Amino acid sequence: MNTTANKTPYGEACIIPEEGLAALIRAQARGCYQEKVADNLCTQGYVIRRLADGGPLAGKAAQYQSHYMRSVENLMDRIIEVLPDGYYLLTGAVGPRGGAGYYLSL
Repeated sequence: MNTTANKTPYGEACIIPEEGLAALIRAQARGCYQEKVADNLCTQGYVIRRLADGGPLAGKAAQYQSHYMRSVENLMDRIIEVLPDGYYLLTGAVGPRGGAGYYLSL
C-alpha cells in the first residue's frame, strides 16, 4: 500500500494512507462521530484528541466530552488491531502546542 508523507501541526512525521488502507481504517468506524474521526485520520494522517471530528464539541454534546473521548479511544484500538505489518498508530504530541492525539506512521 502506498502512502503520502505529511507532518502533524506539532512537527511529527506522519503518513496519509492511500485508498486500500484508508478503506480499512474507515471500516472500523461505528456511528457518525467515529466516521468523521476516521475520515480526518485518513485525510490528514493525524487526529488531535479534543478536536477529533474537526472542531470542538458544541451545545449539549460538550457535556458528554468524556464519552466522545472514550469513543475515539475505542476506534483507535480497533484500527490498531487491523493495521498491516509495518504501519503504526502512535499516540503523542500532535497539536500545534503539543496537544495529545494520534498519528499514522511507518
